[in-house]
Amino acid sequence: MSRRTQIIDFLVTELKRINKQQDARTVPVRNGYTYKTNVFNNVFRRMKYLNEINDFPTLCVTATGEDRIEIGAGVRFGTFGFEIRAYIKDEATIETEEDLADDIEFVLENLNSETTAQAREITDVRITSTETDEGLMTPFGVVIVSGILRYQQDATV
Repeated sequence: MSRRTQIIDFLVTELKRINKQQDARTVPVRNGYTYKTNVFNNVFRRMKYLNEINDFPTLCVTATGEDRIEIGAGVRFGTFGFEIRAYIKDEATIETEEDLADDIEFVLENLNSETTAQAREITDVRITSTETDEGLMTPFGVVIVSGILRYQQDATV
């Protein structure tokens, strides 16, 4: 399994923490955070269309192109973009979208603090944009969180 695939799988696992309970981890950002939504393990590593989804909310994680940088002395970094597309169904669409976006951002902001992230040599996770459909498709809604993830590659890559 490629390193990139392992990292996306790790991201999917971390997003499954969103369970409408308090996060039990000790993390540097927003300690004692309580998730506002519950994804019920509906997090997938591929894109799904709205007509394929029966359970809400559902999160779909995809990766975009990858760049590689070598800084010398055999140190290499891989950088790739990712997109998390979340589908919701609720009469209070805008509030639910904002709550879910906040939960996703919390998970991403604290990704580097995880020991398992350090074992995968994830060095940086940045959110580049967060957008919603602003209630356009009520009672359905879409939240899109895009970002960039950088990790250190093995010398044998």
